Amino acid sequence: MAAQTEIVNATDVILEVSTDAGSSWDPVVHAKTAKVSVSHSPRDVSTKTTGSWRKIAAGKKSWNMSLGGGFTYDGGSEEDPVSLFALLSAGTEFQARLSSATTGDTNFTGKVLIGSFEIDSPEEETNVSYAIQLEGSETLAASTVS
Repeated sequence: MAAQTEIVNATDVILEVSTDAGSSWDPVVHAKTAKVSVSHSPRDVSTKTTGSWRKIAAGKKSWNMSLGGGFTYDGGSEEDPVSLFALLSAGTEFQARLSSATTGDTNFTGKVLIGSFEIDSPEEETNVSYAIQLEGSETLAASTVS
């Protein structure tokens, strides 16, 4: 099957984690949002001979993933915020991927550490939510779903 050619429905893309080097993947329970951000910080290589214009060259790249959703203490067969907090507390690096189940689409996968972890309990009669920032370590790989 070919990659989706229409605008992708957000329910088709989820954030999954693996604590066993990618042998098995579990979605994060009750996730409502998932995002990958990539940045590049070019180096300034201007010299006296480049004149008044800045000259740049390729520099460091970095990336992160973030997710948020409804909070639960036990995710059953899915990863829950409490188990992810245990990874943060232990300083454990693990794998994360933003994935699609559609053959031909692209997954974004890499090693991460949890950079921030929030639980929000607003006012009564509203849902408790969580927000987690995953900081990328080394390369973010893009691969085709097969």
